[in-house]
Amino acid sequence: MSTTTEEKKNEWLQFMEFIKRKYGTNSSEYIRVNHYNNRSDKSVAQFYNSIYPTINPNAKLNELLKKDSKFLELLKLDEPEEVSKFTEIYSDTDYLMRSLNNKDDNLYIKCNPVDDNGMSIESSNNMYGPNLNSLNSILTEGSTFFSPTTLYNNIGLQAFISILFVGLIYGIGNFIFVVYPSKYTKRVQLN
Repeated sequence: MSTTTEEKKNEWLQFMEFIKRKYGTNSSEYIRVNHYNNRSDKSVAQFYNSIYPTINPNAKLNELLKKDSKFLELLKLDEPEEVSKFTEIYSDTDYLMRSLNNKDDNLYIKCNPVDDNGMSIESSNNMYGPNLNSLNSILTEGSTFFSPTTLYNNIGLQAFISILFVGLIYGIGNFIFVVYPSKYTKRVQLN
């Protein structure tokens, strides 16, 4: 069973992630620049077999990275980062390695809207019902109807708003200067 180009690329990405976690970013960059960019569609084992013939060209990456493997010693990388156990590094990168080998992309994101307090909004505690949505649509239509561009371009709307303001000012002025003083004078005359 031959491996595809995509599988080989994923194997290289897994290998570089392993090197980055164990030996640091500088070593990972060294592998990327000097080896990954020159791999010419070879797997990790095939590429390093051309440099170190003792490496099995058909070996899988997890076989190369085992603790008793001499593969990492052949690469002459810097001292590992401060980590207590090799198994911790391996388990950290194991998920990435398995996910890159996995063909399926089983992503499922469940979105739950939350309020300002971080509480999940459900139909039982949702105060944003259809009444508010219809009110919002009315206000949205009203705001577009009274937008500056509509006001500047519609002479009928301008006349209507002008008459409305004149009527409002006349009503307030009539109450303050005619109705209220006449009621006040009648009350004073009765007493």
